[in-house]
Amino acid sequence: MLVCWSWQQLCQVGVSCVLQRRGGAGFTGTVTSCTCAVVSLSGFLSEEEHTTGAEGNIMLHHPEFECAGKKAGLQVWRVEGLDLAPVPENLYGRFYTGDAYLVLKSTSNRKGMLQYDLHYWQGSECSQDESGAAAIFAVQMDDFLQGAPIQYREVQGHESTTFSGYFKTGLTYMKGGVVSGFKHVVTNDVDIKRLLQVKGRRVVRATEVPVSWDSFNQGDTFILDLGEEIIQWSGSKSNRFERLKATMVSKGIRDDERCGRAEITFCEEGSEPEKMIEILGEKPDLPESQSNDTADRFLQQEGS
Repeated sequence: MLVCWSWQQLCQVGVSCVLQRRGGAGFTGTVTSCTCAVVSLSGFLSEEEHTTGAEGNIMLHHPEFECAGKKAGLQVWRVEGLDLAPVPENLYGRFYTGDAYLVLKSTSNRKGMLQYDLHYWQGSECSQDESGAAAIFAVQMDDFLQGAPIQYREVQGHESTTFSGYFKTGLTYMKGGVVSGFKHVVTNDVDIKRLLQVKGRRVVRATEVPVSWDSFNQGDTFILDLGEEIIQWSGSKSNRFERLKATMVSKGIRDDERCGRAEITFCEEGSEPEKMIEILGEKPDLPESQSNDTADRFLQQEGS
């Protein structure tokens, strides 16, 4: 009797095999080693879940692969419960630290043929299962696209220049993920309170930090997101470039996450609006910007 497993069941077993082979230490080997663990289970797949390659090899076939790389542009998927879910285009560049993502860049060359760059991104809090599943998805999407993509492994805070260049307003790291119940939504969510620290010259990164004056310093720009109101605060020693980039992030939150229904308030250190004092309390003396500031400590702690 033929037993047909769902994609999720296959991924669960495949990832478990990978973790067992790695001694439970998470995925640290090559992507190919993940493929072996999964392809060995290909006999359990229904016809809808796989195709056969030119050399007779079984290739896993996730439904999302059908829409991958059909035309020039950018596509982003998030690993959700060992499944693959597309991220809304207007939320590209926003990543949950507890998740893993696939990012496919399709470019048309002079001959009109599509070329591909395929990245799998891991957040600092990403689970072993999701990390392994992302690697598996990357391999199988590569196979589905006939081996054409160039593959990249991306780690939060250390992304390649190629990857970072896709997101013109920079990268935004948000706490949580699928396990915590956080979803990429398009609706106008005004029930929110978060603080983002904006850093970087060449690559701008907006990292979610604790909503407290303890997160602030004089050298950076911060965005206090209160749903219907977005307050952009610039430290007395922050540079003009980061301020401009922070403004792009603020406008992106307003337009993409709030459907244009949020008001942006700009303020300088020492001229904080009443709403900000109401949320954070009286402002203490703030430290100057240092290399190991709040966002850097956040990345180090989450990655340890």
